[in-house]
Amino acid sequence: MTECSALEAHARDGIKAETDEVYREAYAPIEERIREAVTPGIPATGPNTCFFLHSSVYLAHVQMMLQVIRPNDYVAILNEVRDGYHLPAHLIRLSQCPLPERFEELRRRLTEEKCGRLIWVGPPLYANYAFRLRLAKQQVFWTLRFHGTAPGDINLTAGKRGEKSRTYHGREWRTVHAPFNLDSKAVDLNACERRRGPWPFIYGTLAREQKIMNPQYLDAVCRILEENTDTGFTWAAKRENPAIRRYFRDRGLGNRHKFVGWSDVDEFMNQIDCFLETFPLGGVTTFNAMAHQVPVVALRQEYSPMGSLERVPVGSGLVDDVTGYIDAAVRLRRDVASRGANIKAGEIILASERARAGTDRAAFWRTLATAPKP
Repeated sequence: MTECSALEAHARDGIKAETDEVYREAYAPIEERIREAVTPGIPATGPNTCFFLHSSVYLAHVQMMLQVIRPNDYVAILNEVRDGYHLPAHLIRLSQCPLPERFEELRRRLTEEKCGRLIWVGPPLYANYAFRLRLAKQQVFWTLRFHGTAPGDINLTAGKRGEKSRTYHGREWRTVHAPFNLDSKAVDLNACERRRGPWPFIYGTLAREQKIMNPQYLDAVCRILEENTDTGFTWAAKRENPAIRRYFRDRGLGNRHKFVGWSDVDEFMNQIDCFLETFPLGGVTTFNAMAHQVPVVALRQEYSPMGSLERVPVGSGLVDDVTGYIDAAVRLRRDVASRGANIKAGEIILASERARAGTDRAAFWRTLATAPKP
């Protein structure tokens, strides 16, 4: 079946982009082709649930989403299982055969394990194809930001507690709140210190380069550096976008930033003094910073996880506009008391999220149980 490779080739650029408009352009023609070319098979049935992951190595936002997994659930991983997999569930390993055969193998395994519900987590790559095959009786697509396609019987996205649904591109998405309950792990602090930049105080961010490249965000970072001349900016991303380096150079700040590649999040947080969340698209990594007692600055907005919280303590670093963002970051360098209040606010936020994690998990499963049957 060639539709798998066609889907991969056509949709990968959409996944790399950061706007729903691009996702729609990438996936709309695929959805139609898949409907015409793929014949549904016999779905797996039964009381059990299987989560589907592309990889056994996943980012902080997927780690957050997977906190709802129960010990009796299953996890199927499309690609080779690497070291570091540690989810508390039964693992379904798939042969590394061509994709069509791999999905049919997944159907067989779901049938054997009586998994009548399949929850696809994260990127939509191959989801239209796999769901059109009808692998399980109930197929759920769960994502935080890929709203350009909605292939599931139920399509889930992140929302505030108590929020029931959102509409993207004329399609209803049910909303759930996965708790921002992210723990920190111990790291070699001496090694982290050696990798720090040369400045007394270091701002930083860890995100996809598309998020960092936003001109408004980069302008804010540059204005912060201009206000505090003894500071630098360390950024971690999968690739070094030359346009980002050029932006700093054109602002006369070519020696005030440092690219460190894609980094272990816990090690990265021990190389900076203040975390600057990207905007307009934020990230769960902000909560990793809190877990390491690193002050944070974030812009209140729809796509900021910080902005999805009902309440935040005074001093949290959550601000309403770009001017406030710059002022808060500058103040965190100059005022020790502000840093202490910011760190304390982060501790309160994480404690609240941990205390409500059980309620959030129950709400997630209740959302699926009360959804219309396919």
